[in-house]
Amino acid sequence: MEPRVDQEVYGPVMRYPFTAVVEQDTVKTALIVNAIDPAIGGVLVSGPKGSGKSLIVKAFSQILPDIEHVADCPFNCSPVDPTNHVPRLPRQVRGRRGTARC
Repeated sequence: MEPRVDQEVYGPVMRYPFTAVVEQDTVKTALIVNAIDPAIGGVLVSGPKGSGKSLIVKAFSQILPDIEHVADCPFNCSPVDPTNHVPRLPRQVRGRRGTARC
């Protein structure tokens, strides 16, 4: 499988496929379980320099479904849950349904 190029979003950046990552079974399992049940609260990936921490997380993000979120929010706040918004950020929403204001 060839690494995917996402030129529309990232420019000419190569994305490595999640399934091609080897010898990181514990991290892969933790990411998958956290995606299935977000109530777990997240995954802390640690390891020595060059062990592929960023690579595996970026590769995993490519297989997750798109979500609606508040535009330009670094925390991907939900547009449908106002209790989850970070204060003083634009409330413009981007997602599969186009752009709207929340």
